[in-house]
Amino acid sequence: MLRAVIIDDEVHAVGNLASLLEESGMVEIVGQFTNPFEALDKLDGLGADVVFLDIVMPGINGMTIANRLLNRSRPIGVVFVSAHAKYAVEAFEAGALDYLLKPVSEDRLQKTLWTIYEHLDLDEAE
Repeated sequence: MLRAVIIDDEVHAVGNLASLLEESGMVEIVGQFTNPFEALDKLDGLGADVVFLDIVMPGINGMTIANRLLNRSRPIGVVFVSAHAKYAVEAFEAGALDYLLKPVSEDRLQKTLWTIYEHLDLDEAE
């Protein structure tokens, strides 16, 4: 099963995405954060495969967080979740696995999850 963390400064966005991910049956949510700095502090101990990450947050930009995650000795996959389509090209250039626009639909999220499984070479039945 895919181990995921959600980082978004909007509480309702975290809750909505968490609900969709749980309903998919393909994801175990190992962390939910509205404070990106707290997420960075705790991420190493969570064993996450992927982070669903907002871009526009106070104090630190999601792109900055993504660069840290993707340049680690054990990289963590990044899926950006944003209300702003204008960052999509930059996100993919940074190495994002996918880019979801808010509000996230169940169908679109399902496609993203299959993309993650294929990219990370995970077996859905794990």
